[in-house]
Amino acid sequence: MKDPGYLRIGVVTRPHGLGGHLRVHLDPDSRGSLKPGSRVRLADESHFREVVLEEINSQGRVCLVRFKGVRDREAAEGLVGWSIFREAGDLPVLDDDHYYWYQMAGSQVFDEEDRLLGILEEMFSTPAHDIWVARSGKKEYLIPAVDEVVLAVDLEKKTVRVKNWKELWEVDGC
Repeated sequence: MKDPGYLRIGVVTRPHGLGGHLRVHLDPDSRGSLKPGSRVRLADESHFREVVLEEINSQGRVCLVRFKGVRDREAAEGLVGWSIFREAGDLPVLDDDHYYWYQMAGSQVFDEEDRLLGILEEMFSTPAHDIWVARSGKKEYLIPAVDEVVLAVDLEKKTVRVKNWKELWEVDGC
């Protein structure tokens, strides 16, 4: 499902219990974007359906959710692997220096000496902080998303400037 008005915020990983609850893995920047009553779009490769979030219980990186109309394990099992999308306009406004992944993806990453390190292609979370992954050819840079490393983000120019801490985040030959 490709719709520019909708942004992927997570994926259904498995059912939980017998009452229609689902385990959902939310993208790192999307935590807090779901509340009871939120309208979301569930989609697999060829189908989608609009649903309303009835319950949500955060458990670290995963959430337990139940959607209206999903009342038993069998119905929940049918949604495993489906992605969860929100309308871009429905996402909460983030504090300064916080960004949604869709805003950052594809940004050029430069060091302090204006050398292009690569293109921001991926993001993942660790217990301590998020990691941004920039790639250029076979080089991969793992950038801790912390103030000590990330110097500036310019969403309009799609650029990120980072400290010259090469030994901390360069991995050769991915």
